[in-house]
Amino acid sequence: MTVSSSPAFSAPPTAMIMSSTAAIGVYFASLPGQYVEETSRVPAGVREVRSGAITAGPHNLVVDVWLRDLRDVHAFEAHLSRKLPRPTVADRSVVLRTVKHMGRLLDHDGRGIAVVPLRHPQFHRAAAPAVTP
Repeated sequence: MTVSSSPAFSAPPTAMIMSSTAAIGVYFASLPGQYVEETSRVPAGVREVRSGAITAGPHNLVVDVWLRDLRDVHAFEAHLSRKLPRPTVADRSVVLRTVKHMGRLLDHDGRGIAVVPLRHPQFHRAAAPAVTP
């Protein structure tokens, strides 16, 4: 696992289909600063973990996992707590379906069907009205 200010790995939807992933779990945990480096190495050895990030703020450890079943949300949290005894899981989220991934619109099977262009506000401003003397 690469520790950075943002998730280091973004799994392609096709890989999720092939792995029978039912949902994505995102766990937000609080970790004392003195344990950050030690703890950040542990999730790399956990099969379900897809990305992890050390962030600023009260929930400074964010772990993304693939779940085979929705019932695995709490079971994985217990597993994570056994592997990482110092963090306290403060919140969790479940993603049931990804509609857009890395600029691609996805169908119900998770396959790309269209491109969603990125609109940067700097380049899409309304034209300034013409000034007449």
